[in-house]
Amino acid sequence: FMDFEPVAVYGKQCGENIVVLASSPYKSMDDLLKAVNRRPNKIKIGVSMGSSSFVSSVILSKAKNAHFKMIDVGGDSQGRLNSLLNKYSDVTIAPYAVIRDELEAGKIRSLATLMSARLPATPNIPTIAEAGIPEITFDTLYLLMAPKGTAPEIIEKLNASIQDVVLHNEDYKAMTTDYNKQEPYALSVKDTLEVLKEQRKHMQTFAQYLN
Repeated sequence: FMDFEPVAVYGKQCGENIVVLASSPYKSMDDLLKAVNRRPNKIKIGVSMGSSSFVSSVILSKAKNAHFKMIDVGGDSQGRLNSLLNKYSDVTIAPYAVIRDELEAGKIRSLATLMSARLPATPNIPTIAEAGIPEITFDTLYLLMAPKGTAPEIIEKLNASIQDVVLHNEDYKAMTTDYNKQEPYALSVKDTLEVLKEQRKHMQTFAQYLN
């Protein structure tokens, strides 16, 4: 983001979840990790190569000695969910917006959200940090950026317009709340820069596991 002018963080995804089938014996991340340690390279995790699901799996294997059998199940979260529902994988990682129908229908179980805080819609699902694995905490933010050198007054004006829509437009709020199951989220230019710096610092810790 240093090569652009950040305008605003204008949204936050409803969060990736580590999920298993409802019939699975794993009731918690602790159950799952213990099973993986007993049976290394046997429990299949469905990932999309190069995505956050893949990165999370690699970090789990190195930070927690949890050696899953990684299965590339395609390039999107729906493909990962389908791999679980069809029992091609034993566990996978997918956003709440994708899994919520199956979760509410009792077909699958979420062991943890990768968000830094519990999703208001699912207060009983712990964060991955609460499950003892803070290394893969990750908030997916939506960011608007402008070309480098854009005048500060233009950046501020754009940010004010975005905040006005995101935080005060009732139609936008209703749609966002329905999709993300959380309140609309928008930051000032100053807070946007601070959050991006913190997230960059956190993501740089991934390097020790990915080299």
